[in-house]
Amino acid sequence: MPNEPNAKAPRPPAWVEGSILLLVVAFFAAGLLYAAGVVTKRDRRLGIVLGFTAMIGAVGLAGPSVVRIVGSGLVEMGVPSETLVEMFGDVAHHGGVIIPFLLMSIITLIGLAIGLWRASNVPKAVPVFIALGGISFPTSQAPFEKIEPLYVVAVLCWLAGFGLLARRPSSTPN
Repeated sequence: MPNEPNAKAPRPPAWVEGSILLLVVAFFAAGLLYAAGVVTKRDRRLGIVLGFTAMIGAVGLAGPSVVRIVGSGLVEMGVPSETLVEMFGDVAHHGGVIIPFLLMSIITLIGLAIGLWRASNVPKAVPVFIALGGISFPTSQAPFEKIEPLYVVAVLCWLAGFGLLARRPSSTPN
């Protein structure tokens, strides 16, 4: 009964969720590359390394989204979901495959925070928000239980940090 206080809202199909996540990863990757470009103006080597690690992390984080999209299509074509779990494991949530990519993302975010802190034309709140998001997100994905409030903190920190970074004047020298 939808009017009951404990009733859960229906979830969208897995392919819709996967498509939205894939779009989010694309925008996140664009933000990471933009921030790496800002760092490159101050420290060329660090910026290039961060751009590289950002792309590795983004490609890895897109994997679970692709699995959801493809898996949803296969289920609609009649493949039993149990078979998919045997084939892919639990990649979409806590599969071991995603861990190196998650680590690359964390390294990138902490490196960006350090590089952006050094840049003279970036508000100091930007690297603080990006670092807090970089720490909160993996913490929210604890292996035994998702910690939803930390997930929200991570997303809000990234919105604030990348939003402030995008608003800064790009023509100002470092």
